[in-house]
Amino acid sequence: MSQSFAPWVDGSTALDLSQLEPAKKLPHLRVVPSAPECVENDEQVEDYAAPQQKNYEGILLFAIKALSVLVLLCCIAIAGLGIGFLLSDTPEAIIVQSGDSLYSIGASLSDAPSPAQAAADIRSLNALDSDVLYAGQKLILPQY
Repeated sequence: MSQSFAPWVDGSTALDLSQLEPAKKLPHLRVVPSAPECVENDEQVEDYAAPQQKNYEGILLFAIKALSVLVLLCCIAIAGLGIGFLLSDTPEAIIVQSGDSLYSIGASLSDAPSPAQAAADIRSLNALDSDVLYAGQKLILPQY
């Protein structure tokens, strides 16, 4: 009783199940049909055990997005610090005392280029029409 069996992928031939002992004599053994399908002559078989290649494109895209968000947040923080610095630098103001003049106030500013220049800057900053000052008047001083 000679039967020809198709070769398996690994080159072995199929087993003739009629030659096996009945299962009742070997209760701990079971025949499980888990062999791969037979391959014809020139067909290619996919290797299912081949390791999958990692998708680095997705990881790279995520890293670029995260870095872009980080750079954007840093730019916003730097801009916020700059604006905060400009806004927090409030000009100094004084209250005019009896006997004060634009020239005397300008002369009291230590970092002014000259008392006359400081007096002119005080007048323009405060939109004064004349050099007349009144006691209790609030004046914004220039910053040099």
